[in-house]
Amino acid sequence: MLNLISIGGQHQGVYGFPRCPGESSHVCDWIRKTLDLGAYTKAVQEHLVQAEYWHDPLKEEDYRKNSIFLADINQERGINETYKKNLMALKKFVMVKFLNDTMVDPPVSEWFGFYKSGQAKETIPLQETSLYKEVSSGGWGLV
Repeated sequence: MLNLISIGGQHQGVYGFPRCPGESSHVCDWIRKTLDLGAYTKAVQEHLVQAEYWHDPLKEEDYRKNSIFLADINQERGINETYKKNLMALKKFVMVKFLNDTMVDPPVSEWFGFYKSGQAKETIPLQETSLYKEVSSGGWGLV
């Protein structure tokens, strides 16, 4: 593959419940915690594709250890040279983020950003992630 266009993809995963009314809502926090109880179990990971995108910034170690898809593809358990080679072979990687997305939480995941580790309020852009700094050495041909 030489060019990749991603439209609304949850590249760093999701940590939220679609259309939950706001980041500061106690109800949203309760729903997240409830969803998190089973998201990293083997049975849930193997049978619910949505769980494969669950990324809890408060439990990064559990996420890296038990995520069967996202943590692996984003090389958060170690560098996979084949994945790295394929990523670096892209001539163009276009990520489309919807301006008013209410389904992906946090929406910055559509541009490979995510919450800062250890909390679920402040987000960081792709350029501050370890994937960008360590795996690609900042060399992505982003449009």
